Amino acid sequence: MFAEVLRARLLKEQPAQVPNLHRRASAWYEQNDLPSDAIRHALAGADFERAAALVERTWPAMRRRRQEATVLRCVRALPDSLFHARPVLSVVSAWAHLDGGEYDVAEAYLQEAERWLDEAKDEAESARIPATEKDGVPMVVADEAQYHSLRATIANARAYRAQALDDIPGTVCQARQALELLQEDGYYERGTTTALLGLAYWASGDLQAAPVPNLLPSASAAVPAAYPRYLRFR
Repeated sequence: MFAEVLRARLLKEQPAQVPNLHRRASAWYEQNDLPSDAIRHALAGADFERAAALVERTWPAMRRRRQEATVLRCVRALPDSLFHARPVLSVVSAWAHLDGGEYDVAEAYLQEAERWLDEAKDEAESARIPATEKDGVPMVVADEAQYHSLRATIANARAYRAQALDDIPGTVCQARQALELLQEDGYYERGTTTALLGLAYWASGDLQAAPVPNLLPSASAAVPAAYPRYLRFR
């Protein structure tokens, strides 16, 4: 109650200070490893560029903490224009909408990110972020590591989407592609993908095609995150 009174007084007497206070609060929460609060204050201060960058950088950790609903609220609060320039943000939004059961919306975001990758395909092997433009708009990337793994992340998302739609062949195809692209030390992503692939083989009854001894150890670390909501072949 007292905090509400103080906020109301601040808005009345010093409204110009409010955005700056939100920016400072956002920075403090980021420094103290509280990403959802950092994003919340960036949004409250209408600092959408900062909020977008925070979402990109902190999404992997928030996903591991099972904060998908928070991520979805955050991406829905961002202006559409930001997604057109940020392929990593588009993929984050795709995953958030997948978690929310909005599969067609998710696919649209994946395609948006792929268009950026196609624009930069001549520099795909480079370790740096290409200076790419699309329709006169420069690409913006806040997390280089995520940018370089985007094709793997997109394949992983499509395996997830195919599984949710009971598309077993699609799940197998996309999961295999993701496993080829993912880093060997990307245990969480590889584990989730391996779980999807293993259950797709199980659902199809083609257990002979599944390299079970190799699949199960990798999947075990990700099963708590993938089961039971997401792995539901009927």
